[in-house]
Amino acid sequence: MGAEEAAVAGDARLEWLSQWVLSTTKLKIDKWQKMLAVDDLKLAVVEWFAATDQRLIVFTLDAKGAFE
Repeated sequence: MGAEEAAVAGDARLEWLSQWVLSTTKLKIDKWQKMLAVDDLKLAVVEWFAATDQRLIVFTLDAKGAFE
């Protein structure tokens, strides 16, 4: 596990965000885990946490019901 993955795994903000998104969309956690398995999408979330000039992050679902 790399340093970035370790930081993501123990990040309370990520845990809160996942709970909020999943409860709002009424989706199962496996959809969230599949999204975080894609390096580009995980990096986008991590960068959003680090950015001070971005106040909004948007999660969309594709036709299969997976986050994009």
